[in-house]
Amino acid sequence: MKSQLEKLLLAVQKDAGERGLSRLEDNLISRTKGDFENACASLAKGAGVVIFTGFFIPTATPPAPETDGPLGALFIARTLLSLGRKVIITCEKNCLPAFEVSLQHLGLGDKIALIESPIEASADYAKSFLSQLKEKIGDISHFIAIEKCGPSHLLASIPEQNISAFLDSTDVSSRGKILTMSGKDITPYTAPVHLLFDANFCNANNITRIGIGDGGNEIGMGNIPWKVIAANIHNGAKIACATTVDYLIVAGVSNWGGYALGSGLLLNADRPSLSSLDSETELEILELMVKQGGLVDGRLGQRIASVDGIDWSIHASVIDSPYKNSQGNSMSLTLNTGSEVRAQCRKGDFTSPTAGHAPGFVQANLVIVPAEFAYDFLLFCQRNPKPCPILEVLDKGSPRTSFIATDADLRTDLPKYRVYESDKIIDEPNNINKYWRDDLVSFLLGCSFTFDRALRENGHPR
Repeated sequence: MKSQLEKLLLAVQKDAGERGLSRLEDNLISRTKGDFENACASLAKGAGVVIFTGFFIPTATPPAPETDGPLGALFIARTLLSLGRKVIITCEKNCLPAFEVSLQHLGLGDKIALIESPIEASADYAKSFLSQLKEKIGDISHFIAIEKCGPSHLLASIPEQNISAFLDSTDVSSRGKILTMSGKDITPYTAPVHLLFDANFCNANNITRIGIGDGGNEIGMGNIPWKVIAANIHNGAKIACATTVDYLIVAGVSNWGGYALGSGLLLNADRPSLSSLDSETELEILELMVKQGGLVDGRLGQRIASVDGIDWSIHASVIDSPYKNSQGNSMSLTLNTGSEVRAQCRKGDFTSPTAGHAPGFVQANLVIVPAEFAYDFLLFCQRNPKPCPILEVLDKGSPRTSFIATDADLRTDLPKYRVYESDKIIDEPNNINKYWRDDLVSFLLGCSFTFDRALRENGHPR
């Protein structure tokens, strides 16, 4: 089972949003080794579970909670329910409609409890709110925070050797505040549920804490030293959350971490057949949460059915693949290198755009023309080097590269092709074996996907 859990985690740790989760050798992913497996094992036992989510985006049009978090929270809740566990989802009032419409759609409105997280802090906030939660479901063994922002570091939580760097890279007004990735203060819009995640409070109440995040500013990221988040994540020095948990799951998108935790829980319970996870259902829920629940894409700041500005095909590939992996199939979507991308394309397992994959590797566009037109196209590229920078030109009839990659077959190693006849698209296959001819000449041209990562890491998303 350990290898199956490892496959689940690897599938969801692809840094599709280019946040810098593993930019350096010492990173957010390396610092949480073993936490996912331990979280799954811990959650497999116990009593009631409370799931905290909801992340307000004040700069969105209109201002609203985001789509990352609620989908993963709902999947965890459905999984726990299928195992006979009592569960509560709690969020701020502005996020409740998204869950209400989703639970009604799934026929679970009377089975999964939904409670508003109070915005107003008080001296006994944690004790009072816990009492309210226990009144609803009885004994509670676990708290789960998924994409739930928590307060940034204060000077007191910084090791002495890092104090100088902390003072230089943060300002007094932002310390101890709940901040978005861009550093926007959302403390007034966020329920102070981090108070319930206090280690002493949870130990006294026998509650295990699990955190799921993707950017460094979520509850649980206090497990990772401030200097590590500061070094890996753009703006990480300012926004890094100080709240700790017992087990922290870092994922490329927080929803993905929720999908992995739910699937891992079923593996631990030896009940994988109970999974309700599939991309079509998740897309239906997402559309409902946006259209009727009022959520927005947190990265794009718009009320559209997307998450973190990532094409749904990428989400679908991750949603559908982790569970396949847990069943022992060969599919793997941890596409960290060019050869991994090509291998998955060759098998027909990867058919999505390559943006976000193989960070640090050169990506290319492919143009294939009959030999009679090859010289004209070469001349066109030479005269237009900015839009058509040539990386490699192959010999006539050869589908195999020799310069930019040593193991590439251009007939099979792309996710999808467009085949033109005159000026009309006649096919969009996943390989072009049946179209290949001995008179074809292939051109590999530079692609902007190559520098997507550099742009995003320096605060310039495309």
